[in-house]
Amino acid sequence: MNSIYDEKAFEPIKGLSNLYNQSTNNNNSNALTDAVTEIFKSQKEAKDKLKAEITHLNQLIDSLGIDASLFIYGSKGIFSWAHNLLNDPNKARNSNVEKALSGDSVLKTSTERSLELHPEIAATCERISTLQSENKNIEVMASHASTLLLLFDLKATMDEIKVHDNLFYLSETNGRIYDEIKDDETPYIFEKIGNKFSYFFIDEFQDTSRLQWLNIKPLIFNALSSQNYNGDSGSSILFGDVKQAIYRFRNGDSRLLNELSTAEGFKKSFDDRGDKNI
Repeated sequence: MNSIYDEKAFEPIKGLSNLYNQSTNNNNSNALTDAVTEIFKSQKEAKDKLKAEITHLNQLIDSLGIDASLFIYGSKGIFSWAHNLLNDPNKARNSNVEKALSGDSVLKTSTERSLELHPEIAATCERISTLQSENKNIEVMASHASTLLLLFDLKATMDEIKVHDNLFYLSETNGRIYDEIKDDETPYIFEKIGNKFSYFFIDEFQDTSRLQWLNIKPLIFNALSSQNYNGDSGSSILFGDVKQAIYRFRNGDSRLLNELSTAEGFKKSFDDRGDKNI
């Protein structure tokens, strides 16, 4: 569940998305090409830094002994982890490594040398973990970077067709609606719908974007704050499951469902409209 809200997990994708949007908005393919080249350069630099720290760690460990049994947790501790990093640089450290680092020495029987090197070993392990995280982010970006160049050319062609045939993308719909209603307390494009419908049931709400919610709010506000032809107040039901959120790629925000799932949160969402009867 926590991973759904872990923004750090989406930082590489958000970075690529921002890069692509900036390039397409400015129609600058050269800037995009330069940025992609820089990503690949950064990938190599990150790998080299990580490799250097891993080599340094193994030098420190080996200077204390080459027998795993001398170390805390033996073959399941820091000795094996350090050597496994040589073949798998992204291998995460386990709880045994954490426990060994939390003490004064990584050896079962401390020596003057192990006590002296322990701060440097711990610091090196921290640098490795940090570089592993950075390296994974860059790898994600690098794996998709070349595709951005193809998408840029594809969008340029699609834009030409759009202008020639007087069309617009379906993905632009929400933005166009918002531009029409954002400054109007009673949007004219919703007048007929608002007078006709008083009950709203929105399914799969976990995939709703913030922009979509802003667009639908005037209709729900109207339904909840007024009476229909039968003299009844309208109602609204938002139904969803954050564990099934799959449309983050088009700005679906599952946190919105949690925010609106309480009476206080739901009312707060309408504070900008100034009605106390919601």
